Amino acid sequence: MEILVFPRADNEFTLYEDAGDGNEYRNGANVTTTMRLKYTDRQALFEIEPAQGDCSLIPSVRQYAVCLRGFAKPDSVTVGGKNVDFSFDPATHTVRKEPETAVAQKVTVCVTGADLRNRNTDALDQAVEILKHSQTGMAFKDALYKKMIDFNPKTDCHFYFSSRTPEERATVAAILELYLLEREYRR
Repeated sequence: MEILVFPRADNEFTLYEDAGDGNEYRNGANVTTTMRLKYTDRQALFEIEPAQGDCSLIPSVRQYAVCLRGFAKPDSVTVGGKNVDFSFDPATHTVRKEPETAVAQKVTVCVTGADLRNRNTDALDQAVEILKHSQTGMAFKDALYKKMIDFNPKTDCHFYFSSRTPEERATVAAILELYLLEREYRR
C-alpha cells in the first residue's frame, strides 16, 4: 500500500476498508486504520496505528510504501526507533521507506534533518511545465505565461476567477499553489 505524505503541517487520516461487496459494512464489518503526521521543519513523525475492527477483511501483514514527498534529503530515517536505510528521489524530493508489519502493530517512521523543507527554487520552470501540458487555448496560455514572469499571488488571482473553463481554472489553481508554496518555503 503506497501512502503519500506531504510536509508543512500536522495531519490525520483514517483509512476505511470493508469487503467491497454486499451490505455487511452496515453491521460493522469494516476496518479503520488511522495515520498521523506530526511535523516540524526538523522532524516528520509519521504513524500508522494498529487496524481497528474486523481484521479478517484485510491481509494480516502489509508492506507499506511510505513516500514523504516534497522534503529535503534527511539526515536519518528510523522505523520503530531504529535507524534504517531509505531511498531519496531528488527529482520529486521524495523520501521512501517500505516497512512490512502486521496490521495489528503500530508503525512509526521518523525522518530527521537540519531542515526538511525543500527549497523550491525552480517554481517558474515547474509552472511552465504545467502550462505546457494544460488543455487550454494558446491565447490563455500566452496571457498566463506573461503574468507568471512577475507573478504576484495577491494581485494575480483574478486569472482564476476570470477563467472560463474547468481546465483553465485547474491550470491557474495548480500554478497559484506552486507559487504560494514557493513563497512559504522562502520564509
